[in-house]
Amino acid sequence: MHEHDIEIVSPDFMNQRLLASGSKAITDEDQTPEPNVVANDIKPEDIIFDKADVAAEAETLRAELDGLNKIMHELTQSKKGLSKDEKKGTDIEIEMVEEQKKKITSELENIAENDEKK
Repeated sequence: MHEHDIEIVSPDFMNQRLLASGSKAITDEDQTPEPNVVANDIKPEDIIFDKADVAAEAETLRAELDGLNKIMHELTQSKKGLSKDEKKGTDIEIEMVEEQKKKITSELENIAENDEKK
């Protein structure tokens, strides 16, 4: 290691520099970098828990979407033996379920897009 100018010293070693009397050790300007406040405030646990919350929300939305798909299937099946007036009511219910499905699908897509950005 000495051949490559690498020196191993004790962890207790303190490097000191002798200054001439009367010389200043402090510069005219403060040259310390500005601390990155955002990076210091974010803890790894926060990121992990945020991701867990998003995953739980996505799972809830998927379960809700599955439930709506089952309702949709039931409404479609029940529509077969109904009269015209009854079918109109069922069609309205189907449209409402379709709208809910679109909203949930959009929310899931937003979650996926935000997850890809991170």
